[in-house]
Amino acid sequence: MSSAEEMLDRADARSVADFAAPSGRDLLKRTHPFVDWTRARSAAGEWPYTRSLHGAPEPVAEVADSQNRLVKGLNFASQDYLGLAAHPAVRAAAAHAAMELGAHSGSSPAFQGQTRESLTLADELAQLLELQHVMLFPSG
Repeated sequence: MSSAEEMLDRADARSVADFAAPSGRDLLKRTHPFVDWTRARSAAGEWPYTRSLHGAPEPVAEVADSQNRLVKGLNFASQDYLGLAAHPAVRAAAAHAAMELGAHSGSSPAFQGQTRESLTLADELAQLLELQHVMLFPSG
């Protein structure tokens, strides 16, 4: 077994929890086991924290790992819960809104974060849901 395979075997037997309480006086040196572990996981394509989405956040998405290897699989990372982000009508509406209103992130309604469009949407949602008031929070 090569040293890379041995390192990966040791890396597979550990988790982030194993590095929660590093010890030793040398602050830099005590991070070395964690750095070695993350590098081994990354080299094996098993480090999930550096993946980047390539394309629209569809239910099956293509991502690249830290080594820039492309993989297709189920997308559990997107906040596109209804699967509408790649829908042609949604994309067209977003492009139209960006051209008309510019690209920006709205703030909380308490800080002038509402627009004509968001107020119209809130009114339409209130009617649909038979509620007296609806307030939208774009920041979650």
